[in-house]
Parts: sequence; structure tokens; C-alpha cells
Amino acid sequence: MQIASDGSIIVVGSQFTSPLQGRALRFTAQGDHDVGFGATVNDVNFKASALQPDGKVILVGATANQDFYLARINASSTVDPGFGMAGIVTTPFGTTVQAVGIALVDNGKIVVGGTTTVAPRKLVLARYNNNGSLDLSFGTGGKVISSLEIDSRSLNALVVDAEGRILLVGRDAATSRPRVARLLVSGEPDTSFGEGGLVTIDHGIAGTTQQTGAYGIALDAEGRIVFTGEVGNPQHMVVGRLWF
Repeated sequence: MQIASDGSIIVVGSQFTSPLQGRALRFTAQGDHDVGFGATVNDVNFKASALQPDGKVILVGATANQDFYLARINASSTVDPGFGMAGIVTTPFGTTVQAVGIALVDNGKIVVGGTTTVAPRKLVLARYNNNGSLDLSFGTGGKVISSLEIDSRSLNALVVDAEGRILLVGRDAATSRPRVARLLVSGEPDTSFGEGGLVTIDHGIAGTTQQTGAYGIALDAEGRIVFTGEVGNPQHMVVGRLWF
């Protein structure tokens, strides 16, 4: 969900029909559906979005082939032809991936994060220029397949802190505990954070279902990491805060 400067609310997600449909909707500040705005894409699972200062919205998800998928639409919901190819960008990684988060950084770059979809699930990143082209100064050809293992099914699961470090939440697949990963601006694991770039949170409640894990992340006014999630069976809601 994104809140525009005029108070309107943009919601992005997926409708699990056949075919699967990624959708973007807009509501007024009073909650009325704005029927003049909308985007529907078949065979794409939208998991995150970002609202640019100019009112354009970047939608992020994965294609049926499980490549990164980005689309940029104008405030009128028309596709932005100045982004990628006719407003669309797809990014293969040589393995199946899902995108779960996006962040806009101060230099106009676009960072998208996700994971591989086969075990062991690895954190993957891509960084783009404002026109949708890959930023070739990042990783290998604009892409990173990290050594960090994290299983994430989250929505908008990625943030970038004031230092430019990239944070993503999910879970430890082995223990079903909430997990936070942090990488440097370069996409390399931040070895000063937790164990080799990973913090796994043990709440003393055994995680026994696939729903266990961390699902949301934000940074507070002091730059501390706040996450939400659930643990245990039956699930207990979790809110936690980590130091820098």
C-alpha cells in the first residue's frame, strides 16, 4: 500500500484466479474506489510497490517463469513508456526467483529484493536506473545472488537505511524463526550485522508452520529496525525492534 500526496491510497496485490492476476487499485482518502485508475496483468504475482515523488507507481512481482517483473504506471494508470520496454522490465537470474520488496534510493536508483524459490533459498537483489535499465555498477551486471539464506513470503519486505544498507525480512527455513538480513550498498553481506549479515530471532516459541516468520519491516526515527511477524502453532503475533 502507498499513500499519495493527495491522500489517495494505492493498493497492489494479486488475485488468485486462473490465470493469476497482478492488480493495482486506487481509493480516495475517504476510502471510495477510484474506478478511473487500475492495472491488471495476467500471470504476474505482485508483491510490492513504490510511489515516486512524481506520482508514478512502480509495481514489483514475479512472472510465471519466476523472473523479476517491474512495471511503472503514471498517476492516470497508463503505462510509462520511458521505463524499460513500453513500461515493463523483466529480469532473469538463471534460477527461479520471487520479488518481495522494493526501495527507492536518493540517487534515483531502484533496489528490488527477493529470494530464490528452491532450497536453500538465497537472497537475491537487482538495482536499476530510473529508466528501468540495470545498474551495471551493482553486483554482476546489476544483479546479486547472495550467500545469505532467507525464506521470505512477505509483502514490501525490503527497506534501505540512511547508510544505504539493504534490509530484508523473512524466516530461517530450518528453524522457522523470524530472520533479518542486511547487506551493504554493494550487495555484499554486512558481516558486522548478526552472524555474517543475518539475525535470527528466538522468542522461545517453537515455529512449527510455514506461516511463522517476519513479514514486515520499517525503520524508526532513530534508524532502529522494527519488524512484525508471527511465531508458534497456534501463531502468536510478534513485534520486535533491533539495534542498528
